[in-house]
Amino acid sequence: MAASRYPADFDGVVAGAPVVSLTLNNSIYHAWIVQNLMRRDGGLRMTDAQLARIHALTVTQCGRRQKEADGILRRPELCQPDLASLACKAEPVADCLKAEDIQAAEAMYQGVRGAYFGVEPGSELGWNRQAAASHRFATSFLTTMTGATFKGEQNPFDARFDAASIASYQGLAGELDAPADIKAFAERGGKLIIWHGWADTGVPPRSSLDYVARLRAQLGGSAVERFVRLYMLPGVEHCSGGNGPDRFDGLSAVMEWVERGVSPRALPATNHKPDSPRWTVAPYADGPAR
Repeated sequence: MAASRYPADFDGVVAGAPVVSLTLNNSIYHAWIVQNLMRRDGGLRMTDAQLARIHALTVTQCGRRQKEADGILRRPELCQPDLASLACKAEPVADCLKAEDIQAAEAMYQGVRGAYFGVEPGSELGWNRQAAASHRFATSFLTTMTGATFKGEQNPFDARFDAASIASYQGLAGELDAPADIKAFAERGGKLIIWHGWADTGVPPRSSLDYVARLRAQLGGSAVERFVRLYMLPGVEHCSGGNGPDRFDGLSAVMEWVERGVSPRALPATNHKPDSPRWTVAPYADGPAR
């Protein structure tokens, strides 16, 4: 937002888990989470134990394909989990999934088709924690921030996902969303580092990929390469947390870029937990973190 709307305020910006479209994120994204993970009585659709089984299966399936041995998916966007083996049979086992549970999990990955993104495989352990927060975000936004006449508190379970309804939630997009136009920031020599955790459930990671893709379409790939770097952090939740590299020094990197012209590439990182392993995070275009 700062780089697009106030391009002269900063020479360098580090944007972590940015909400590029606040109107879509806080309306349909969070309402979608509520409708797929919660019941109208406020209860959760699936238990933590069921989500743990989904997570275990997902990292096993996708980690095997991606040759990851630590249970942290470096490229979850390439993963398509098959949850059929978790379905309840004639003699159900503990924490099996009913058909509607599998449908809900698949919807979480899918997102609102054609309108906004879903969560990524590997994020399942955070779903139930996110559900309550999503209920608050969606309730608040749909009640007070669509630009529509106030009609009392809105229930996220009543949100609709057709084109007309989605448009009605974006009445204040001009004020709340970050335009994919930072040409003025680039022309004055500004530098932008964006990072996003792949296990983020508060803001879908693919929204950052989409933002950079739109910049490339607008300005050209070589032009964007001169002033934007995107880092996707495996196993990292919203802004921090998770088992991946959620600690890295983006500020020093952008200062070096602005002040000395040293373009950032691979950066050292670690996890917030004591004695965590060392990582190297590279720009998304250069390959996954290791």
